Amino acid sequence: MKCRRVPQAGLTLTEVLVALFILGTALLTMILAHQRHLRQIGDLADQDAAIEQARLVMAQALSRDTLAAGVERGPVPSRPEWQWSITIGHEPNATEAGLYRLEVVVNGPECDGEPVRLARLATVRWSDEATAKEKRP
Repeated sequence: MKCRRVPQAGLTLTEVLVALFILGTALLTMILAHQRHLRQIGDLADQDAAIEQARLVMAQALSRDTLAAGVERGPVPSRPEWQWSITIGHEPNATEAGLYRLEVVVNGPECDGEPVRLARLATVRWSDEATAKEKRP
């Protein structure tokens, strides 16, 4: 009578190590993807806040009776490390005087010596001192 080995159910050590390697790689990939996703959500929240600040500055400028060419700057109240600026100037392509170009820029903290532009809005508006006086009571 020959002695036979009865096959046993189970995995070899090599199979277990390969399975652990595959599982570890998959988990690491998922963690890195989740981390990148969270970073993108934070960036979008910053961009949304910057756009909202730019809209506020633009609305304040557009509500004025008259516009004067120049540049104004200020900090963003909710984010002191951010700065907004509004540039008001005559529209260079205008056929008539009184057409102004308004551009609002919100910059974040500097990166490599350059400010990071978070938002930019631009529009044009007609502004004439004579029309502004007629509107006043």
